[in-house]
Amino acid sequence: MQPVQMWISVYNKLGIDGRALLSALRADRKFAKMAFILLTGCLSKKIVQRAVQLGANNYLGNPFTAARIKQEIELVSGPLT
Repeated sequence: MQPVQMWISVYNKLGIDGRALLSALRADRKFAKMAFILLTGCLSKKIVQRAVQLGANNYLGNPFTAARIKQEIELVSGPLT
Protein backbone atom coordinates (compact mmCIF):
# COMPACT_ATOMS: atom_id res chain seq x y z
CA MET A 1 0.00 0.00 0.00
CA GLN A 2 1.29 3.44 -0.97
CA PRO A 3 1.32 6.24 1.61
CA VAL A 4 -1.07 9.14 1.13
CA GLN A 5 0.51 11.83 -1.07
CA MET A 6 -2.23 14.46 -1.08
CA TRP A 7 -5.32 15.39 0.88
CA ILE A 8 -8.34 17.09 -0.70
CA SER A 9 -10.96 18.37 1.71
CA VAL A 10 -13.98 20.63 1.69
CA TYR A 11 -13.88 23.80 3.75
CA ASN A 12 -17.13 23.16 5.58
CA LYS A 13 -18.14 19.61 6.44
CA LEU A 14 -19.76 17.81 9.31
CA GLY A 15 -17.60 16.70 12.21
CA ILE A 16 -14.35 18.46 11.30
CA ASP A 17 -13.99 21.27 8.82
CA GLY A 18 -11.19 21.63 6.31
CA ARG A 19 -9.40 24.31 8.34
CA ALA A 20 -9.26 22.13 11.45
CA LEU A 21 -8.14 19.14 9.40
CA LEU A 22 -5.42 21.18 7.70
CA SER A 23 -4.22 22.53 11.05
CA ALA A 24 -4.08 19.02 12.52
CA LEU A 25 -2.17 17.64 9.52
CA ARG A 26 0.35 20.48 9.56
CA ALA A 27 0.92 19.95 13.30
CA ASP A 28 1.72 16.24 12.80
CA ARG A 29 5.30 15.61 11.66
CA LYS A 30 4.20 12.66 9.49
CA PHE A 31 1.81 14.82 7.46
CA ALA A 32 3.30 18.31 7.74
CA LYS A 33 4.57 18.37 4.15
CA MET A 34 1.67 16.48 2.54
CA ALA A 35 0.00 18.34 -0.31
CA PHE A 36 -3.39 19.77 0.67
CA ILE A 37 -6.09 21.22 -1.57
CA LEU A 38 -9.06 22.96 0.01
CA LEU A 39 -12.44 23.01 -1.78
CA THR A 40 -14.92 25.69 -0.85
CA GLY A 41 -18.29 26.97 -1.98
CA CYS A 42 -17.33 30.51 -0.99
CA LEU A 43 -14.00 31.77 -2.26
CA SER A 44 -13.85 34.89 -0.13
CA LYS A 45 -10.58 36.71 0.43
CA LYS A 46 -10.73 35.83 4.14
CA ILE A 47 -11.11 32.09 3.44
CA VAL A 48 -8.27 32.12 0.90
CA GLN A 49 -5.96 34.03 3.27
CA ARG A 50 -6.70 31.63 6.12
CA ALA A 51 -6.10 28.59 3.89
CA VAL A 52 -2.73 30.00 2.83
CA GLN A 53 -1.82 30.84 6.44
CA LEU A 54 -2.59 27.26 7.47
CA GLY A 55 -0.44 25.88 4.67
CA ALA A 56 -2.85 24.84 1.92
CA ASN A 57 -1.04 24.17 -1.33
CA ASN A 58 -4.05 25.17 -3.38
CA TYR A 59 -7.75 26.00 -3.10
CA LEU A 60 -10.67 25.74 -5.43
CA GLY A 61 -14.11 27.37 -5.29
CA ASN A 62 -17.45 26.06 -6.53
CA PRO A 63 -18.57 25.46 -9.13
CA PHE A 64 -15.79 23.24 -10.40
CA THR A 65 -15.51 20.40 -12.87
CA ALA A 66 -13.49 17.20 -12.86
CA ALA A 67 -11.15 18.81 -15.39
CA ARG A 68 -10.63 21.80 -13.10
CA ILE A 69 -9.90 19.58 -10.09
CA LYS A 70 -7.41 17.61 -12.20
CA GLN A 71 -5.74 20.87 -13.22
CA GLU A 72 -5.39 22.02 -9.60
CA ILE A 73 -4.02 18.62 -8.54
CA GLU A 74 -1.45 18.77 -11.34
CA LEU A 75 -0.36 22.24 -10.22
CA VAL A 76 0.55 20.71 -6.87
CA SER A 77 1.76 17.23 -7.81
CA GLY A 78 2.73 17.34 -11.47
CA PRO A 79 1.10 15.67 -14.47
CA LEU A 80 -1.29 12.79 -13.83
CA THR A 81 -0.94 9.79 -16.06
